[in-house]
Amino acid sequence: MQGLSTYILAGYSSKSAFSTEAGLKYFIVGSFSSGILLLGIGLIYLGSGTISFNTLFLVYSVVSPNYIVFFGLGLVIASLCFKLGAAPFHMWLPDIYEGSISIVSTFFAVVSKLGVFCIVLRFLYMLPVSLF
Repeated sequence: MQGLSTYILAGYSSKSAFSTEAGLKYFIVGSFSSGILLLGIGLIYLGSGTISFNTLFLVYSVVSPNYIVFFGLGLVIASLCFKLGAAPFHMWLPDIYEGSISIVSTFFAVVSKLGVFCIVLRFLYMLPVSLF
């Protein structure tokens, strides 16, 4: 629901063609990122049989993990980097910020990134060192 509302906010200014372009680009990149996240979660479930990260990290701290699980974790991290705008997944950010209204760009830069950053911190906090 947060993603859909931010896509609408990006294209809110009906007087600007840049705003419509920003909304469409944000929708495409957000959809691509969500697809990568779902593929990563699916691969993690395929390789381990669970999607609970507590159980997953507890089991793989003792047993050697499957390569499918590694690839799935990589896709999840890549998807979160897309949503954060971290390098090298940051090429779409200037177009979105330029085409949106100033207050909406500020909202994108602070609130949405803060939520994803909290997810990344939680994910990395649970990730045991022995997994790698």
